[in-house]
Amino acid sequence: MASDLGRHLKNGEIILDTKNPITVNLYSYTNSNYPFVNHHWGFGVLAFLGYKAFGFAGLTIFNFVLISLTLVLVLQYRYKQMGLFCTLSGFLIMLPLLTYRTEIRPETFSELFMVLTVILLLSKLKLWTKIMLLFLLQTLWVNIHVFFVFGLLITATYLLTKRRDWILLPAQIVACLLNPLGLRGALYPLQIFNDYGYRIVENQTPFLLLKVIPSPIYYYLLVIGAFFFLIMLLSIKSWTKSPDFLFVGLLALVFLAGSLKMVRLMPYFGLFGLITLSYCFWYLASKYKGVLVHLFSQSVVLALSGGIGTVVILALLYSNLFNPFINFGVGLMPGVEKSAQFFTENKLPGPIFNNYDAGGYLIFYLYPQQKVFVDNRPETYPSDFFTGKYVPMQENEEVWEELSREYSFNTIYFYRRDYTPWAQPFLIRRLNDPDWAPVFVDDYALIMVKRSPQNQNIIDDYELPPATFLISH
Repeated sequence: MASDLGRHLKNGEIILDTKNPITVNLYSYTNSNYPFVNHHWGFGVLAFLGYKAFGFAGLTIFNFVLISLTLVLVLQYRYKQMGLFCTLSGFLIMLPLLTYRTEIRPETFSELFMVLTVILLLSKLKLWTKIMLLFLLQTLWVNIHVFFVFGLLITATYLLTKRRDWILLPAQIVACLLNPLGLRGALYPLQIFNDYGYRIVENQTPFLLLKVIPSPIYYYLLVIGAFFFLIMLLSIKSWTKSPDFLFVGLLALVFLAGSLKMVRLMPYFGLFGLITLSYCFWYLASKYKGVLVHLFSQSVVLALSGGIGTVVILALLYSNLFNPFINFGVGLMPGVEKSAQFFTENKLPGPIFNNYDAGGYLIFYLYPQQKVFVDNRPETYPSDFFTGKYVPMQENEEVWEELSREYSFNTIYFYRRDYTPWAQPFLIRRLNDPDWAPVFVDDYALIMVKRSPQNQNIIDDYELPPATFLISH
């Protein structure tokens, strides 16, 4: 419900109808004409076509296929070179990081495109064949996700370690210009954070998040990061002997550093870490073969007995919520559409005040009949909107009253799992506010309407008693 998918689907629908990639904030009544670079317009089109053909269940399956294809390509590539044991060891170690962000997002394409770029660069194809395939891949990538810039990073790293075929990089750079906004779209990754007024979880460091969300996955990143760095040092003598290892090893180190700066990069460290660790294990096994054989013969029984425990631990880490089955399945989570159905069936009036996380959901179900106050795209709102309005109005009652009058809010729609410091106190104050009546609540959302003659019928039919929320007036 709090993901971006609803907005991506609406983007795709509008783009197919209007043949326009959308370059202003259509969905918000607060900043309707604010310009932005729609760097993932192509993903919206693909997602909407898939949704129309196969529904949400089909999108889930397609996303699973993309993730599986990425992993299969990596595993097959490494298995041919390093064998089953080394490849599987690297895969199991990196699995929790690889599965950190598995929602239906354009990032799934970026993961696949990264792997394809590496495989193409290391292939034995003729130079002009490589140029053509990388050009086509980069052209597709620049229209699907802002991480297309990593394609250039990968090729630049390859050229630094190989010192040949420099024409590959200019070809990719030219491909980046083939987007609806040309040079502006190509340069956007360098500018996206210039006016970014809202801090989102995936852009934070694991050190900060551990203070707020003590999830095992962030501890795991730190432990595996240290382990990976140690293994790389132990294998340092092989760096100059194998340019391929140096190439992927540098990429892994870059994305490890990136993950420590921004946790959304963890799956990319997982991909390149898998490739690199497999090589490190193969190298160390070759160097210390006699010792390793002896240790293996003594520990095989212990390894087998601990196998089930390892699987359980990995499942817990994969879930990121201590429950390996909480997000299992295809399509929508049970009941997630009920609040939107209540909203539309009762024709609740706007303007709506909604929190950041609920924006994409409301856009999918309500646009164009209703626009949102905000949605989960900081780049499509000026930074002072967040710092001067959105956050202060939830922290300060005087600001809330002032902006409530300015925008004439009629309905509040709030995603209940918003754990920002200001969200829950704001909800409690609204539930104690005699000007607002709660009319719908479930595990995902709370809906309130303004006490006014216009809303009296809805209040009479659906107002929830204070006991529902265990609060005192």
